[in-house]
Amino acid sequence: DAPIEINLTGAGRQRVAQLRAVRDELSWKHSFRFHCMSGNKFAKHDDTYLYGIPFAAGQSVRVSQGAHGRFSHSDVGNMYAVDFDVPENTPVFAAREGTVVELEQAFTVGGPTEPLENANAVRIQHGDGTIGEYGHLRFNGAAVKVGQKVKKGELVGYSGNTGRSTGPHLHFDVHVPLSGQFSKSVPIQFFTGEVAGKVLEEGASYIRTEGALAGGERMPASQATSP
Repeated sequence: DAPIEINLTGAGRQRVAQLRAVRDELSWKHSFRFHCMSGNKFAKHDDTYLYGIPFAAGQSVRVSQGAHGRFSHSDVGNMYAVDFDVPENTPVFAAREGTVVELEQAFTVGGPTEPLENANAVRIQHGDGTIGEYGHLRFNGAAVKVGQKVKKGELVGYSGNTGRSTGPHLHFDVHVPLSGQFSKSVPIQFFTGEVAGKVLEEGASYIRTEGALAGGERMPASQATSP
């Protein structure tokens, strides 16, 4: 019954366990189950990185729920997530460059009683090992494939209203996997045309500026503070 936890890297096959009978003359049987999560549990987030607003340049979007939001951003996996109030089918762009490691786009239903895991999503692994998640996308809403490398500002999908949701919006967070089936979101700041990074505020509206298109915006390490 003891769990085995393995951190796998690369595309190759790796043996994680081997079962054998303690006494060959006795019959025996076994069963197992496994769960996998994308990302590196030992990743350390680059706090100097400034994320881009994940929508078209010039489009104003309102934050319907920010970090530590009382509705659904109070647990460790979502405490630093940001929900953007946008209609279904709104183009969603990469807030940071990386490699697509996981996507789900088969779900069709959304509502306040739907399971959390029934939200369509694109997950992108960043250079520091963290995962950026774009959630509640529409059915067949991914515009990328697993293994694809995407640049900051590149189209990744279309917003929707799938999974546990009270209305159309985009959920965005950056997280690292924890032991078991859980993840931990990390504090992030966005580039909004200002010198320093910005923690997006609930109820406020923001526009992706031209400076966020090129990618690589960072603030001095001395200014990188956790929200």
